[in-house]
Amino acid sequence: MKGLVGLRTNQSLTEILSSGNWNRFLLNNGRGKAYGVEVLLEKSSGRFNGFVGYTWSRSWRKFDAINGGDWTPFVYDRPHDLEAVLNFRLNNRWSFHTGFVYQRGQPMTSPTAYVRRMDGSSEPVYTRLLNDRLPDIHRLDIMIEYEYRTIGKRPKSAKLSFGVYNIYGRANPIGVAFRSFSAGSSGADVPLFHSATYQTLFRFVPIFNYSINW
Repeated sequence: MKGLVGLRTNQSLTEILSSGNWNRFLLNNGRGKAYGVEVLLEKSSGRFNGFVGYTWSRSWRKFDAINGGDWTPFVYDRPHDLEAVLNFRLNNRWSFHTGFVYQRGQPMTSPTAYVRRMDGSSEPVYTRLLNDRLPDIHRLDIMIEYEYRTIGKRPKSAKLSFGVYNIYGRANPIGVAFRSFSAGSSGADVPLFHSATYQTLFRFVPIFNYSINW
């Protein structure tokens, strides 16, 4: 890929647009490359069926003004992606479904140092963009379905489903917040500590669904 547009900063899109001069954050004439391979094993018939799919892929970007002109993982670069779905039909009414997902962590930018101010506060220093990764993502979902026909002169097909999203409560991160704090009152002589807190969503979610075919 040629002629790509990128950002020269670690700021969010909201901060860039609110600056009033967002063009100064843009980079032009970037290069990119993407490649990978996908393997799928599937059993589509029988009481026990499902599939296992694995994807290995890479996505890179290169701008002269970013990371010294080195090839850098794109923000959506995830080398490993595994998905498995297994279904089992016990009889004409009951069926069980489970799905497992694993993904390599998304690239992110971490500070490489902190500069201490005279007032005791600190400022993060970013020497490279997308120099780190979020932790890997994985979860297990389960679902139990009950199918039946409604009562009446015109019976209809209906389905009742119960399940759990992320049954073992994995705290999959979607972002990270860096924070600096001191052990006591503020001041240049007070030691500073730095922490990274991962932001997560939907750790353990019950699922209920009812559908009917008219």
